[in-house]
Amino acid sequence: MDVLLVNKKEDALLELFKKKDGFKPVIEEVRQQAYKLLSGHTAETEKGRKHFASVAYKVARSKTYIDDLGKNLVADAKKQISLVDAERKSIKDQLDLLKSEIRKPVDEFEKKEKERLEKLKMRMSQLESFKSLTIENTLVEIQKATDELTNIKIDDSFGGFKMEAERIYSDSFEHLVKLSQKRKKLDDEQLELENLRKEKELKEQKEREEKIKKEAEERARKEEQEKIKAEKEKAQKEKIEAENKLKEAERRAKEAEQRAIEELKRKQNAEKEEEKRRAENVEHQRKINRQALDDLMKVSSDFDLGIDKKKAMILLSAIVNNKISNVSLKY
Repeated sequence: MDVLLVNKKEDALLELFKKKDGFKPVIEEVRQQAYKLLSGHTAETEKGRKHFASVAYKVARSKTYIDDLGKNLVADAKKQISLVDAERKSIKDQLDLLKSEIRKPVDEFEKKEKERLEKLKMRMSQLESFKSLTIENTLVEIQKATDELTNIKIDDSFGGFKMEAERIYSDSFEHLVKLSQKRKKLDDEQLELENLRKEKELKEQKEREEKIKKEAEERARKEEQEKIKAEKEKAQKEKIEAENKLKEAERRAKEAEQRAIEELKRKQNAEKEEEKRRAENVEHQRKINRQALDDLMKVSSDFDLGIDKKKAMILLSAIVNNKISNVSLKY
């Protein structure tokens, strides 16, 4: 304990941990003893510095000693706390189980009561739901809902809700009755309107068909008139065309006859001219032939060829008829 600056015993120190600021006097005592030991020493010398370090070490050891006591106290306390917590849990579990056992009849009753109330609320909601039907629903749907409602019996099974159930039942039934009357009236009105609409459609359809029939008859009449008119115009046109063709044929016949007459005249004139030309040509040829014959006789005489007139005529005939190659007379 020479290195410690704490003079109190361990038990006394452990008690101090249980008080707030319990170690304040101990810390002050350590402070006083430490400074008392430093009295007369200085850090200017090596010996003095070692003494200062030795006193600081004692302070540190005193701190460690006190802290270890606290740690051990905490460790013991934690063990005790663990034992206490375990025991608390065991006590709690056992007593909770005992509480549940004792309360079980109450819980079961409350559960059944809750279920009963929920069912009653559902039955009440069912009664209320009939009021949700509107004029948009069909008469069949309204009658079906009415049948379902009348099958529901309001008795003691509704318990404390019986009077409220009777009121809702009455309101719902009245609502369905009035709604059924309104729906039937609306259906009758709609049926009447539908019948009127169909009658109107049938009338309009009939008028359209009659109109279409009249228009068709009118078109057929006009088409027949146009057909007759077209046939008349066609017949007239064909008649005019036939007359024109006849006139044209007569004109062409006359022109052809005229052309034939003119052609005949032309041919006759041409024949006359040809006869005249041939006559003139024959005479011309004869003249040329006589000249040629005279020339042959003269040549024969001049050169003493011994060609008489008969031979000369035979020779001239051979020339005229191209029986002597490359020799001809020029007329």
